[in-house]
Amino acid sequence: MISVNLPAIDGSAVITEIMERSVRLFGKNGISEYDVVKALQTAGLKPEDIEKIAKGMSNQSIVVVLKSKLSLNELLKGNGTLTVGSKIFEVSPLSRKKIMLKIHWLPVYFATAKLGEIFKHFGKVFRVTDEHFTYNGYEIATGVRRVLMEVEAEKIEHIPHLLNFKCGARALVTMYGRPPCACGAIPSGTSGGNARDSSPSPKKRMLSRKIQQMRRQLGKWRSQQHLQLNRQRLGQCSRGSEGRNLRHLRLNRQYKELCSRKCRRKYNRRCSRQHLRLSRQHRELCSRWSHRKD
Repeated sequence: MISVNLPAIDGSAVITEIMERSVRLFGKNGISEYDVVKALQTAGLKPEDIEKIAKGMSNQSIVVVLKSKLSLNELLKGNGTLTVGSKIFEVSPLSRKKIMLKIHWLPVYFATAKLGEIFKHFGKVFRVTDEHFTYNGYEIATGVRRVLMEVEAEKIEHIPHLLNFKCGARALVTMYGRPPCACGAIPSGTSGGNARDSSPSPKKRMLSRKIQQMRRQLGKWRSQQHLQLNRQRLGQCSRGSEGRNLRHLRLNRQYKELCSRKCRRKYNRRCSRQHLRLSRQHRELCSRWSHRKD
């Protein structure tokens, strides 16, 4: 799969007029295009008031673009929900988004309702509750608080990751789909037992910088060593090739000498044979000549 990383969709890539006429319908058990049309009809809208229906990556939400802002205002006059049979759909404008925040590390004596006053500056707070778990039919609070609020899509990035109190207490804010800490707010230990004390002190920062410098120097030294070893290997290879060439020449000379010796031996043998033959012929002629004289 080939993926391309692009900048955020903003500026000229956003048609604000369409965003102002769009709503999002959310169904916990799933939602289809037919459910959307039926739900809008229960709110007094007609199919001809709908310009576009688009599904996203989740089957729980659908975005609807209406043809006019009047239709949008009529739809938002209700309590924010539409019912079709046994299905209940939550309605929210596309320019605004409902989010659920989880607040960790707060002291057990902290008033949960105070979170509404803190987060009302970022959007509309619907409810603030405690998180519970069930044990043998009994609900027990965990100490984690939940904040359900509606925020403008452009302001989601401004929701804090940490809440720092003057008394020294701190609280971690998490949101579904967002990492617990952005831009290295907490380098490690965000979910462990030592998460509170995980922010680096000046000494730790200095130590980490020294470690990084040592790693860089070690990397440079290793690269220099690697280059030196490569040069040595190349030199050994070149020397080895020269030695091989000299051996080859020496062997060639020895072979030629052997060949010449063999040829000389063969020539000497031939000459000796011819000499013997001629000497025999000479003797025979001499003997014949002597017999004729007699």
